[in-house]
Amino acid sequence: MAPIKSRTTAAKTKEPLVPVTPTSHTGIVLREAREKKNMTIEALSNELMIRRFYLEALEQGSFKDLPERVYATGFVRNYAQFIGLDTVETVEQFKREAYGSRDAGYRVELSMPEPIIQSVVPTRNALL
Repeated sequence: MAPIKSRTTAAKTKEPLVPVTPTSHTGIVLREAREKKNMTIEALSNELMIRRFYLEALEQGSFKDLPERVYATGFVRNYAQFIGLDTVETVEQFKREAYGSRDAGYRVELSMPEPIIQSVVPTRNALL
């Protein structure tokens, strides 16, 4: 799997980017970046206002313990941005690990409700 090219530049971040490789999962990269800043998970939880349980689940790669996809993706985005990682690359890596790749058969199924067609006006036979 080839790494996704970043849409942002390294100049926008405060520190050098930690590479996200296909062999390392997002949680390891996030944890290492946090530890590099000498920050505890409690301090990060207070700063980002994300429950410690969810931050620990992210770092351990326990994706089944995370809330809905949109929230989990937001957690990763905020975490990566706060720590100084490339947010686009980190979020894309997280999505591939947690939810699979669209190329590997991942597909969102939408089911739209069918309208109920009811006639309000009585038919001719009903009037007779």
